[in-house]
Amino acid sequence: MWMTWIMVAMMAIAGCFVLSEEVRSPVTVAHKNADLAESMSIYRNAVIAFVAANPTFAGGEVPVDKLPLPSWYTRYPLPLQLWRNHVEAGVITIYAAQPQPVNITADLLRLSHNSVLVGVADMRAKMFRSPLFPDVQSPLPAGIPIPDGSPVWLARRN
Repeated sequence: MWMTWIMVAMMAIAGCFVLSEEVRSPVTVAHKNADLAESMSIYRNAVIAFVAANPTFAGGEVPVDKLPLPSWYTRYPLPLQLWRNHVEAGVITIYAAQPQPVNITADLLRLSHNSVLVGVADMRAKMFRSPLFPDVQSPLPAGIPIPDGSPVWLARRN
């Protein structure tokens, strides 16, 4: 009889270990979405601050080492960078450097209070498309490697 109780207890413990990963996964994905969106927001604010502080900046990409990012922000080297930027004709384009493992567009919209400046890249048409405002389309800067379907967050140069 004791062996039966020991076997039941061992199976219950093994079941908890197996199912514990199943329970944590959705929470982890939700946090990853929010963390990536926050990271893009911080990067965007740093690019805007650099462009505002340097009115003679002609355009192109602002190097990550020139950005006024917080000291705790992780600065990845160029091949591993999460975000890239491009400044051209008064428009600052912030975009994902590589395809993202999760879709963060909804979190970006939440952070921006449903701004028309948040959207995705449609590289077949080379256009910026807003998911909330389908009639809002804007051409993306030519010659920059934005992954198709990746999040894009625009800003105006003051």
